[in-house]
Amino acid sequence: MSKDSQSQTKTFKFWQNILLGLLSISIFFLIGEAVIRISGAGSNPKNLHFLLNPELSYPQFYLKDRTLFWKFRPNQVIQSNFFIEGVYQINSYGLRDLEFSKEKPAGTFRVMCLGNSCTFGWRVKLEETYPKQLEKLLNTDLDYKKYEVINAAVTGYSSFQGKRFLREQILKYKPDIITVCYGWNDLLPAAFGIEDKNQKMAPQIFLDIQNLLGQTELYRFIRGLILSRFQVKKIGSSSEMLPRVSPEDFANNLLEIALIASQKN
Repeated sequence: MSKDSQSQTKTFKFWQNILLGLLSISIFFLIGEAVIRISGAGSNPKNLHFLLNPELSYPQFYLKDRTLFWKFRPNQVIQSNFFIEGVYQINSYGLRDLEFSKEKPAGTFRVMCLGNSCTFGWRVKLEETYPKQLEKLLNTDLDYKKYEVINAAVTGYSSFQGKRFLREQILKYKPDIITVCYGWNDLLPAAFGIEDKNQKMAPQIFLDIQNLLGQTELYRFIRGLILSRFQVKKIGSSSEMLPRVSPEDFANNLLEIALIASQKN
């Protein structure tokens, strides 16, 4: 056999082994996914980051984000296996609201409500949330404008996340007025004693891989087993805890939000 033939044979066997390996992994993944789905053995352990904000423990509903930490997966209806009962429809922009046009329609006065779970509306229907109640009140006596009030809240957000969320995603919808409701999550204990402003996430490409895998039961099950071995056994007293956002930074974040909004009229 010639050297060229031997080389071609080795190359063929190399790629054959690669393909067989990938096929074996795929079969294992599919069988594992099917078994976990049928058995209902999924797991949602608390995440070591933001211990009192469990959003990162639900990758099927949230996306990891390098600058925002987390945000809702777009185009979904959350109604089971969630930490708060209810039915929550998330639109294509990742917001709990009806679909709306990115470009503001002529004659429309657009209000966007930034906030945390208080604005998001746990355990209430969309029309019962305060943004939709406000929209109903504003449109009671129509003048020349139509008022559109959009719920732009993300559960677990601090004022630090809200400031970034405004700058990165909300301004492109060109709101006329922005309302702000943050505070509760700012006071929660900072993960590992690191304030929100100093938290570091992995490069987005790695987070995107996790976001892709997070849609599978097998990934969530394996992830749950691993994280359960590293659960924090004890949380110190409240007097020893550093808040996610200090009172001084909270005030500064609100001022920055107002400044960002005013710069965009």
